[in-house]
Formats: sequence, structure tokens, C-alpha cells
Amino acid sequence: MPMVKKISCLKYDLGLTSSMCPFLLKIDMVLEKGLKDIDLQCLTSLKMLREINFYRKKGEEREETYITFDGGVGKLLKKIGRSLEKLSLSVFDVVNISTIIELCPNLSILSIHHTSDSGHKELTEEEISRFRLEWNKDNKQILKNLKVLNCGYNIPPDLLLWMLSFPSLEDIKIFFCNSLTDELIQNSAKQHRFQNLKLFMLLRCHSVSSKGIDALMVDGNSLNQVFFVFCNRLTIKNVSDWHKRACQKNWELYLYLQESNTYNVARFGEIEKR
Repeated sequence: MPMVKKISCLKYDLGLTSSMCPFLLKIDMVLEKGLKDIDLQCLTSLKMLREINFYRKKGEEREETYITFDGGVGKLLKKIGRSLEKLSLSVFDVVNISTIIELCPNLSILSIHHTSDSGHKELTEEEISRFRLEWNKDNKQILKNLKVLNCGYNIPPDLLLWMLSFPSLEDIKIFFCNSLTDELIQNSAKQHRFQNLKLFMLLRCHSVSSKGIDALMVDGNSLNQVFFVFCNRLTIKNVSDWHKRACQKNWELYLYLQESNTYNVARFGEIEKR
């Protein structure tokens, strides 16, 4: 089966590519000026697609596009979402995470970056009840395979708690997220103890202190890599204390912290090659 590594998304490329390569497994989309929501609909024929990544040009080459999540990507996911295993969105100012949860049940990797309102539609009580009902079924359908989660920004706390509650998660990276608090981490840990979590990274998450991270530093978990970058309430002393605990408990744990004010870096333990 042919697989495209990267597509520069001009309108005339999309229809031609999808018609000539109906068995595509992966698409990297660099969205360019002039592309509209309707142009994505020609991709609905790609029933074998496993991975789709949306990007913009960087720096001076960055161009405005007319692609939206609800009008373009959401409608595309209604057709191909069930086949996707990886979805990366680093383009959109608004991303409806509840739509992703509903339409892409087989994702193993979900990345959402550079959005100003990544949780603009909070889950309603009815949606939460429906998702919880589906999750409790013997044949679980809601993100049961999700192993890697990269997200942050303005995700509402209840939605973030829901996303952190998937027990299959092995790799969590959260960025610029004041919704992530000590209490939220503690509540999530109570639900499933992050039993499969191996890597945990926070970047500029200023509502988290050592009290929240302590909920991860327990016997019986799989955590072996922890990174804190520019998180105001986490200090080198905190990381040093966790390293001492890891040594006492014989945990194989690598800890990295870069302080917000001084830019000082602390590293403890040996990083495991992945």
C-alpha cells in the first residue's frame, strides 16, 4: 500500500491524491492559503487512513487558512474517524475534543497544540453519562487504546479530568494549562492510579505543586521519566526529594526540571532509552 509522508495542501492536490492513492495510511497536511472546509471532503474516501496530522507553515511563511475544526475536520472525522489511530492538530484556534472522543474511538495517539480554545465545547452532563455508559460496557469503545496524550491550553477541568482517566495512557504531555491542578491530578490518580503511565511532562503548568505530583510518586506504578519545564510552583528541591524517595524505594526514575525564574536545570537518575 502506498503511503504519503507529507502533503502540501493546495486544493488541486487533495482530490488528485485521494483518487490516485485510495489506500493511504498516513497524511501530513501543511495547510496553505486558499484551502477551505469543503476541500477536506474529498478525503472521506480514504477508508484505510490510520494517521492524519495537520500543520501550518512556520514563521514568515505562515499563511491564513479557512479550514475550521467544526466545518472541516469534524465532518471529515465523521467519515474516517473510526479508522484513525493517530490524530495531531496544531493549526486550529478552536478544537472540539468531545467530537474527537466520540468519532475516533480507536486512537492510540492524540496531540492538540497551539489552540486558543481547545475545550470550547465542554461535555454536557448528558454526554458524560453517555460516555461513561459506553466505557462501562464489556466491549469498551471510548479511547480504550489511547496511549499518548499531548494537550493543554484552555481545556476545561472536567474535560481534562475525563481525558486523564483513560487507564491505557503511557505518555502524557501537558502544556500551558492552568486547568491542571493538584486536586485534578489527585482525583485522576484515585480513579486508576496512572497504572500504565511511563512518561509525564509538564510545560508552563503553573497551578501544579509538589502536592499534586506526590500522587504519582507511589509504589506499583510504571513511571520512569518525569519532566517539568517552567512550572512556577515546582522547584529543584522538590525534584531532589523525589529522587531521594526513588533511591530509597529502588525505583528506576529519571527526573528533569528547568526553573521558570533562574532557568537552572536539574537532572536526577538515568534516562531510559525508549
